[in-house]
Order: sequence, then C-alpha cells, then structure tokens
Amino acid sequence: MEKSQCALWIRFNFQRIMKHMPDFKQIIVKYSPKQLFYRWKARLPTQHLLAGIDQEEFRKLLKYKDDTGHPQYKKYFNAPYWMRLNVQRALYLGLNRAKPMSILDIGSGFGYFPYVAHFYGHNVVAIDLPGDTLFQKAAAFFNLDRRDYTIKPLTKIKSFKTKFDLITAFQVCFNGHIEGELWGLKEWQFFIDDLFAKHVNAGGRIYLELNWSQHLKRWLPEDVEEYFKEHYDADFDGPSRVTLYHPEKI
Repeated sequence: MEKSQCALWIRFNFQRIMKHMPDFKQIIVKYSPKQLFYRWKARLPTQHLLAGIDQEEFRKLLKYKDDTGHPQYKKYFNAPYWMRLNVQRALYLGLNRAKPMSILDIGSGFGYFPYVAHFYGHNVVAIDLPGDTLFQKAAAFFNLDRRDYTIKPLTKIKSFKTKFDLITAFQVCFNGHIEGELWGLKEWQFFIDDLFAKHVNAGGRIYLELNWSQHLKRWLPEDVEEYFKEHYDADFDGPSRVTLYHPEKI
C-alpha cells in the first residue's frame, strides 16, 4: 500500500471510530489501564461461571422483568456482559487471591457481584431496596443472602451482627443520584464514618463505584473527595472508583 493510500485508509477509519465513539471522558473512566487488564483476565472465569448457570431457570426470570415498570432492568439479562464485568471487579479487588472474607454489598441489584464473590470463596451479605420482585427472584436464583434494606441520609446503618472485611457499592444510587437530592459532605461523612466505626473490621476497606452527576458535572463533590483523601487514604482509580481504608490501617 502506497503512503498516500495508507494515509487515506487511516483517516477514513479514524473518522469512522470517532463518529461512533462516546464522550472521551467516559471511555477513560470506564477503561482505565487497570480495568482493561482485569477485564482481559476475566474471560476464562466468566466462561466457567456462565457454564454453571441453569439456562432454563434463568429464562424463567424474564417473566418478572416487567413487574418493576423499570425499562432498564432488561439489560441485566445480558448475562455474559454482567458476569464478566463483575468477575473483572472481583479480580480488581483481589478476591481471587484473598483468604475467605466477609463482604457487605450495598445495592446488589440483580446479584451478579455477590454470586461471583461467593464463587471465589467469600461470605456475602447483599442488601437492596425492598419490594423489587425481579431482584428478589434473581437473588433466590443465585442463592444469595439478600436482605431488604434502605440507606437513608444521616441515619446509622443497622447492625448485621457481624463486621465486614470489605464493603462494596457499585453504580451508587443511595446518595440521591436518581432523586436529584445529592449528598454533600455532611451526608457522606456521616455514612462513611458510621461504616468504619461499626461495620468494618480493622484493616478492612470500602470500595465505591460512583455514578456521574449531571447536576455537579462530577462524580463526587470536591470537598467529599478531599475528606476521603485526608481521613481514609482514598485511592482513586479514575474519578469514579475509590477505595477507602480503615483508619487503623493508615
């Protein structure tokens, strides 16, 4: 191929890619180098987990997807995508290498992450809002320890009669993301301080994956980020993912 033809080919294909590419910031956030690495590693475990699913029983869940009236819930039936994403999360958190841990998963939804964490030998308590037929049926399908619970601002979390080595929350919505009443520093400080004081074992951690706020044009208020860094040695992997560490470990 001559240089002129090669240049035209590159230009043509670059334009095609850019035409279909979402916002560049979203791509960077979704596919950090760490996440790309663990996504690649997630291929084989994902295949193994999918092979263990009873496909006939899984399809029976489809009849419940319309009970919620939430049109986005149908996306959770793309099992290969969600299973791989949650294997990726588990690998990123080191669950495949860790000794058995106790984990609290906040806002478990369909239950893919607790299912994957259990596959790697960990005990998981999954909590989410009450009254969601689809998510309750999915939890039963995956044989999860799912409990109804609502996170409320400036309200202490009830005792689960155990402490946890790891607390996770993916696609965080309990911070008023959907309702538009976003938590500020006061709410976040109360919530995280309470978790570490009463629900996280010494040496434990909290991992959050946040939703973009159209109101703030940020993932977290700036003063909340600073508070996390100052008090909990926050480790940000891009602006939307953060690990917080128990003060006794810092």
